Amino acid sequence: MSISNVQSKNAGNYLVTVSNAAGVAASVPAKLVVRASVPYFTVQPASLSMLFGSTATLTSLAAGTQPLHYQWYFQGRALRNQTNTLLSLYGVTTAFAGNYYVMATNSVGRTTSAIAQLTINVPPQPVRPLANQIVQVGGNVTLALSVNGNSPMSYSWQWNGIPFPCTNSVLRITNIEVNSSGYYQVTAVIRMAAPRRSPALVSSPHRRAW
Repeated sequence: MSISNVQSKNAGNYLVTVSNAAGVAASVPAKLVVRASVPYFTVQPASLSMLFGSTATLTSLAAGTQPLHYQWYFQGRALRNQTNTLLSLYGVTTAFAGNYYVMATNSVGRTTSAIAQLTINVPPQPVRPLANQIVQVGGNVTLALSVNGNSPMSYSWQWNGIPFPCTNSVLRITNIEVNSSGYYQVTAVIRMAAPRRSPALVSSPHRRAW
């Protein structure tokens, strides 16, 4: 006989009987003593990096003398009604970012899990988008995009839909020519976030002499 996940209720005397056509014989009783065990975690919550507005789920599982009770904590404060092995956070914002852990308790004692850090990735949000400009031939033009969002952030520029050799938030063009006119667009990207784009029209009319 094999008993898995032994609990205090399994304690007691066990014996086995053997029978055949000649009769029945019983073994000497064997006493099983189950010592109470403080909780210990077999599954620790893991740190997560989530996109703004998504659902974050932290997972834990403890073993030890039953029954076991769970309580989740955020930044050292108990979370109301969060007493399961799983902690699900819906529509996460930057207010959800921080350290989480869970405490498992039974009649013997209590044990705290490892700390899981939740990071919230905020998509780029334009603070100052690109602006259309009209410049004279031979002049200079500066296009700059200002955005809020997690760092690091990467930028890619396009001119009339064609990739343009600039990877910064600011594009400077000197000695501009007529054929430089067109639509310029920059895309700002952070890891795990959707790209945000901002277009601008640059027009370079012919210079006229009177």
